[in-house]
Amino acid sequence: MKPKKNLNLPKEKIAEFCLKNHIRQLSLFSSAIQDDFTRESDLSAVALKKGFR
Repeated sequence: MKPKKNLNLPKEKIAEFCLKNHIRQLSLFSSAIQDDFTRESDLSAVALKKGFR
């Protein structure tokens, strides 16, 4: 399965959120990476916080 090339997400706001919450890695999966992703699709994420081992 090929990742969707343009999710059109607000990258600056996501970066601010990650900095504020000490998140070092944010990964999206499920329908977010499929070609049929729409505004009505669910969005699943995994966040790894700084200091997590």
